[in-house]
Amino acid sequence: MKASELMIGDYILTPLQKGTITGNIKEIDTSFDASDVFQITCDVGGYCAEFMLDDNSGVKPIHITEEILQKSGFERTQGNGYASYEINPYDGHIIVVAFYDSGIDVFIRFICGKCHLRSIKYFHELQNIIRVITGKELMIKDNEQ
Repeated sequence: MKASELMIGDYILTPLQKGTITGNIKEIDTSFDASDVFQITCDVGGYCAEFMLDDNSGVKPIHITEEILQKSGFERTQGNGYASYEINPYDGHIIVVAFYDSGIDVFIRFICGKCHLRSIKYFHELQNIIRVITGKELMIKDNEQ
């Protein structure tokens, strides 16, 4: 996971409680000498925690799963031989996440069709797509994974 992929508000897994979604990024500090080392400040269960974002930090991205999508307000829809989830709280923009054998793709659906946005693996990537398109945050309602 690269710091350049992260934005304020993204959810990540922290080493404090392995297996739980414990971090919501509040600040990213890029003032260090090394170009690949960043410090992030996270809200961890109501407390502020700081982590260095490097290969040894234990900070990890959250993989996209059907469970995470459901906790984020997505509803399962019928795909043609694949799992598909949609969310539509964004002024007519229907965001579709489709699970294929080859990976996970995100689409935006309009009345006249749909447009492939990109392939993703992690929840923060989906958060960033929705944030850019709608200006709104995608939240996880239950903080347990």
